[in-house]
Amino acid sequence: MKVIAVANKKGGSGKSTSAVNLAAFLAHQGIRTLVVDLDAQAHATIGCGIKPRKLKDTVHHLMASLDGSGIAQCIRTTEIEHLSILPAQQEFDVTQIPRDPKAPLVLHDALELLEGQFDAVVIDSPPSLDLPMYNAVLAADSLLIPFQPGFLNYDGVGQMLRVLFKAAAKYRHQLELLGVLPVMVNASARMHRQILKQALEQFGKARVLSPIRRDIKLEEAFMHHQPIVSYAPYSGGALCYKKLAQSVAIKLNIPAGGLV
Repeated sequence: MKVIAVANKKGGSGKSTSAVNLAAFLAHQGIRTLVVDLDAQAHATIGCGIKPRKLKDTVHHLMASLDGSGIAQCIRTTEIEHLSILPAQQEFDVTQIPRDPKAPLVLHDALELLEGQFDAVVIDSPPSLDLPMYNAVLAADSLLIPFQPGFLNYDGVGQMLRVLFKAAAKYRHQLELLGVLPVMVNASARMHRQILKQALEQFGKARVLSPIRRDIKLEEAFMHHQPIVSYAPYSGGALCYKKLAQSVAIKLNIPAGGLV
């Protein structure tokens, strides 16, 4: 089971959009995929068609109890075949998590109980460096960083990577950089082209993933509580995320049709 944390501490980075649509297109390939929504804004939960305010069992309830053994009861299926979600508790207060040595590892231990049930897990991390974020990092095998190609958005990517890998090293947890993902890209904008060139120079071609073009259909899909594969499967944004999912499956050696 491959576990990917989609992370960026800056809000509005396309993190939830990328987590939901990457997961949906992995599922569309027949890969049994679970979205974990660690962001208390619950955007990934909403994007998968689940109403968060009515939920009693969420990933945040597991974290507050320091007990992930009930994870299976919290998982909901979605309207997309092979796609499930471990939803968020909307407006969760991180102070509800007890200060305990095992608090950063609740999600890691919970996901181990799902081994064999899913082929891929995509974690939508919160835009903050707190216990839920550390849970995401310590549960993941690989890290995906979406960013908008503007100076302020891109400038913080390297700093955040250093912080997250330092946190993983503290727990002797092996974490790989799957890649940085330019989102909301306008290829005709000179600044966007300059930032993409800078990213290629800093991270190398293998770590800069195929850009996601700016497409209003991606926002509309969230407004209709659907991944783009359901709302507008032939739109430009959908084709970009389809290409991303295919490349991620190849990079992580997840065959189409899953590992069954």
